[in-house]
Amino acid sequence: IARRYGRVEHHAFETHSRQWKWALENLPLSNDWILALDADQRLTPELAAELQNLFSPGRTIPDVDGYYLNRRQIFKGQWIRHGGYYPKYLLKLFRASRVQLDPGDLVDHHFYVPGRTLKLRHDLVEDNQNENNISFWTEKHNRYARLLAQEELGRRKTARTLIRPAIFGSPDQRVLWAKNLWSRCPSYVRPILYFSYRYFFRLGFLDGKQGFVFHFLQAF
Repeated sequence: IARRYGRVEHHAFETHSRQWKWALENLPLSNDWILALDADQRLTPELAAELQNLFSPGRTIPDVDGYYLNRRQIFKGQWIRHGGYYPKYLLKLFRASRVQLDPGDLVDHHFYVPGRTLKLRHDLVEDNQNENNISFWTEKHNRYARLLAQEELGRRKTARTLIRPAIFGSPDQRVLWAKNLWSRCPSYVRPILYFSYRYFFRLGFLDGKQGFVFHFLQAF
């Protein structure tokens, strides 16, 4: 399907961040604007229409470097709408000439732009069908946990990041601020605090059975 509608390239995988960096630097991009989707992400029809309107012929694109899209997380067929997991804004639409990536990201990749950003109204859906298997989910997140530990140790040694933590900054800056606060909590208290915060204070229980499983696994 990809070959029928576009182009397929192969490149040896190291990390998501390095893979995206290679793609942006080496592929023959015909447009300065990039919509960066993962394999388990898709657009809602409303978001697709919003993008078509944004880039319609004759329309002037605002003087911005990127747009944040609101992610709708699906777990075992259930939209995880509560627990502080929605809205969740990710910078997914950006000018290729302005974007930066952090090579220190060993698990998730984050796109950063130096200029002004805006948010789009409609949702991006993330639904990894493999994660319907709890064994797969657990194995994947245990692997990610080890990589994240390496990532955090590396950042402490270099004290390097593309953005600074800020409670009133961009969505990415707020997440970084929260992570810095989180890292100061006692290690074995964190899972209990995390689950209690998401499941009770942020109303995660409203997502029903799958919400309980999701928030519990995320915490513990």
